[in-house]
Amino acid sequence: MNLGTPGFVGERIRQAREARGLTATSLAELLSITRASISLYECGKCSPQPELLARIADKLSLPMTYFTLPISKTKTRPVFFRSMVAATKTDRNRGNSRVEWFGEIIYPYLTQYISFPAVNLPPSVTIDNAMNLSDDDIENFALATRKYWGIGNGPISNVLLLFENNGILTVRMNLQADTLDAFSNVYDSIPLLFLGTGKDSAVRLRFDAAHELGHLILHRNITQTQLNNLQLFKLMEDQANRFAGAFLVPSDSFASDYFLPTLNSFITMKSKWLVSIGVIIKRAAHLQFIDKEQEQKLWVSYSRKGWRKREPMDERIVVENPVLISRAINLIIKEGIKTKDEIASELPLSPIDIEELMNLPYGYMGPSSPDVRLNDREPILDEDDYRDAIHQAEQILKQQDSWS
Repeated sequence: MNLGTPGFVGERIRQAREARGLTATSLAELLSITRASISLYECGKCSPQPELLARIADKLSLPMTYFTLPISKTKTRPVFFRSMVAATKTDRNRGNSRVEWFGEIIYPYLTQYISFPAVNLPPSVTIDNAMNLSDDDIENFALATRKYWGIGNGPISNVLLLFENNGILTVRMNLQADTLDAFSNVYDSIPLLFLGTGKDSAVRLRFDAAHELGHLILHRNITQTQLNNLQLFKLMEDQANRFAGAFLVPSDSFASDYFLPTLNSFITMKSKWLVSIGVIIKRAAHLQFIDKEQEQKLWVSYSRKGWRKREPMDERIVVENPVLISRAINLIIKEGIKTKDEIASELPLSPIDIEELMNLPYGYMGPSSPDVRLNDREPILDEDDYRDAIHQAEQILKQQDSWS
């Protein structure tokens, strides 16, 4: 009698292969078994023998314990992908799986030990109202969000820090797809924001984050059926773009700083507001500071200068990174609540997955580096160099202590 693996949860195979960007057919080929077998395992009609499950775990780079962990029943809202039309189904499935993994790490695992900032989002818009928002409505929602958070109408120095302080748990990781810039979701009432590492432009990443905030506020109650409607999806994308521009550069503030419809003047505005010149062009058009012909001329000049790929000052504006989750992990370890090894064993993911989802440096969850020392011998450095080296080491240790 084929008993298979005790406690096996078939849906975990589906979740894991989608997280790795694999179809059922491609996974079957890797294992030299039939696609039908994969389907039977995923729907729970059959359980693989431990030997086969070990091979599955190896191919998917996950511990075997992952496949006996019950699937969370936590309710999630539809995932807003930044490029729903361009992103393939495989890319979207990979993103959905990452949301599920991240949600399970946060709740209930990390929330056993850490109190995260309370979710502090303005009331969301009803479904019917969201479909009928005017441009002025969206501008007002953006201003209301700033007022709700008490940040006034000036430039936002760090968008991701602002989000994390208001309960939006944020991850910046390799999304492994050029068509996925960012996406957001609500997991058990906790807003989640995922940002890709493919962009090295700080201003574009800030806009992506503000765009997803627009979805979290304007479209929180949208159903998956509505999201799958391409016409409605385009409308929601336009609304989120308008919200992002208004949130980052409020209309009254824009009017105070605007003086000439030239790219050079927009460079000055970029340095203050930390948004792209492209966003400034769109804001000028949205607020009717320029007409269609002026906007078109600006875009032509913008393209000729090659600014669609990289703008002036991009290299001078520091890219923001989320810090909340990595600080939580560091706090748990520093206070002796858990060791790295205990966290790695209790979270049924690979160390690399944990590092990516927790915004940790590469190798952080790996084995500790072995202690090494020099053999007894004459110093390699002269006395002055030796003192300099000791001073540099002390400075590094101080920085690590402050970071942790």
